[in-house]
Amino acid sequence: DFAEAGSLAFGGTTALWFLRKAGLKAGERLLVVGASGAVGSAAVQIGKALGAVVTGVASGGNLEIVRGLGADAVIDYTTTDFAASGAQYDLILDTTATAPYKRVKSILAPNGRLLAVLGGLGEMLFGNFGTSDGHKVITGTPPDDPALYREVVALGAAGQFRPLIDSRYTLDQIVAAHARVDTGRKRGSVVVELP
Repeated sequence: DFAEAGSLAFGGTTALWFLRKAGLKAGERLLVVGASGAVGSAAVQIGKALGAVVTGVASGGNLEIVRGLGADAVIDYTTTDFAASGAQYDLILDTTATAPYKRVKSILAPNGRLLAVLGGLGEMLFGNFGTSDGHKVITGTPPDDPALYREVVALGAAGQFRPLIDSRYTLDQIVAAHARVDTGRKRGSVVVELP
């Protein structure tokens, strides 16, 4: 429907652009921090479609949603510190700015990449450069690229990506829609539908 079509653009294109920029290969281990948000839920699904082994990080109440999106494993950040788990990941996609390089470098595999969709000042200033540990921090803003959108639409048409929609509002409820986003607890996208 129109709400799903509109929701493809932000989460899906952002996730796909970061995964492509990082050169995700089939079989690589992908950790998605913020796996129940708009970009994170897209990254879980698109990562699976590209052949990654995906672990999603979310709060306990969202773990079943993340599993339902196709994650191979989930971590409840309220009870487990994913950065101290000892597991190794080829890519870490951070949508919450809670996985700065200093915190996650020990769980990045050799040649691992941190994809700072939302990051701190260090990631934003020094992103897209290699580190002394052989890792790479990738930052940036996806371009407004119709080809990227077409690829996300194709994933949707193939049943490999369906945007997660938290709630729908009408235009006269725009203040309430913003308030929902501002809680920081939405699952997927908040949609404002026009008559």
